[in-house]
Amino acid sequence: TGLRDDILAGDEFAAVARSVSEDPVSAADGGDLGWTPRGVFVPEFEQVIDTLEIGQLSLPFETRYGWHIAELLETRTHDTTDEVRELQCVERVRASKMEEEQMLWLRRLRDEAFVEIRL
Repeated sequence: TGLRDDILAGDEFAAVARSVSEDPVSAADGGDLGWTPRGVFVPEFEQVIDTLEIGQLSLPFETRYGWHIAELLETRTHDTTDEVRELQCVERVRASKMEEEQMLWLRRLRDEAFVEIRL
């Protein structure tokens, strides 16, 4: 919880996100994911967000995309803005690319693995 402690001690969330995030898109935006409707993120991420009060910082949590710390800034009930539609498209592309990268990594890992079978 070192990063979380740093943020709670006064470090700016955006500055920490820019320096440590492995996601270049969210890192560039200081971790700000904008207005995001339900169903865009993986269930584990949304479950944590659902437990937060406005202004609250989550404990570190893991999804298939890595480790996260989330801060809920605001909520609203419904959004159909172009920004949200664009974010949904970006998230779908990101998820697809992440899956492709995982498959490529697994393929390389299998290709490089040495397996000896003795009978």
